[in-house]
Amino acid sequence: MFKFSPCSVGCKALLLLSLWATTATISVSQEQHFREVSGSVRDQHGHPLNKAIVQLENEDTRALETYIADGDGAFHFKHVSSDTDYEVWARFNGKESKKFALSKFNDKPSVTLRLVVEF
Repeated sequence: MFKFSPCSVGCKALLLLSLWATTATISVSQEQHFREVSGSVRDQHGHPLNKAIVQLENEDTRALETYIADGDGAFHFKHVSSDTDYEVWARFNGKESKKFALSKFNDKPSVTLRLVVEF
């Protein structure tokens, strides 16, 4: 059988401090980082493509996010995980731009792209 001796006040404080430090370390390691991905969709002559469909695909889950470009061809994805690889491309009138690979090793907080759809 085990016998436990009473712990002094200093011993209790040390135990609580150790428990708090472990909890703080766990919560920091689970923190997720995000970035913004924005840019514009243009044709081969540099004209903006209003209502082009921009797709952001998660390489792990294949989940898609979609944005419809505004009158200036602009798009903006917020809160994109920086811990995941993505592909980004645009579609307009049945044509697609080249796919842009967005790596989790790119640690920039924001990425600006120019997607070109050729006709």
